Amino acid sequence: MDMEDALRRAGYAVAGVFAASSAALEWLENGRADAAVLDLCLRDGDCVQLLRELRSREEPILMHSAFTKLPDEFRELPRILKPGTFDQLVNALDKLLLGEHIESSAPTSKGSTRIVNRPP
Repeated sequence: MDMEDALRRAGYAVAGVFAASSAALEWLENGRADAAVLDLCLRDGDCVQLLRELRSREEPILMHSAFTKLPDEFRELPRILKPGTFDQLVNALDKLLLGEHIESSAPTSKGSTRIVNRPP
């Protein structure tokens, strides 16, 4: 909830907070987002299928996870390692949506996925 509040305060519309990849994939059947902030491991396991779907839609992805090893096909994704600050997360998301290079942060529990729409 704190991250969702931080994103809203930064002007983002949070389209959904999903604890499971299956729920996010279901939302994506009828929804479209400007970006997604994902943890690698969700309640129903890793989010590889969700990552592939978002990538096929060419939607920007920001990883926010305690896991430092990503599958090879996703190693180039920008990431903020947990625990990161909300300011780091919002700044990285802003840069991602502007097409700027993001320096991944350097150094829990299962996380969630946030699908956001950019501020007007």
